[in-house]
Amino acid sequence: MPFPADINYIKEDYKWEGKILSVLTGDNRFEALKGEFVEGGSTMCDVLDKVENKGRQKGEIEAYRKTAKSLFENGASFELVIASIPDLPKDEIQKIFDEIFKK
Repeated sequence: MPFPADINYIKEDYKWEGKILSVLTGDNRFEALKGEFVEGGSTMCDVLDKVENKGRQKGEIEAYRKTAKSLFENGASFELVIASIPDLPKDEIQKIFDEIFKK
């Protein structure tokens, strides 16, 4: 018998997963989770962990962008910014550089 928090759907019902949870919880954010459920069952904890991780990643990227912008505005070289923020892709650093210096 599955754990009570398990969400089990047959494959054809995946398109309804977010709508069902939105109706049950009154929280429309579940509709944005399309594709986050695993065939054979996902727990609410699994789904919410994925949502939290996505939010955390977005926050980290925004912090990296702010740091890169600050470094450029304070005279750091392109190479120094790349070395200082290895988790921010070079193309993203280039965009920030272009926003500041190619106005």
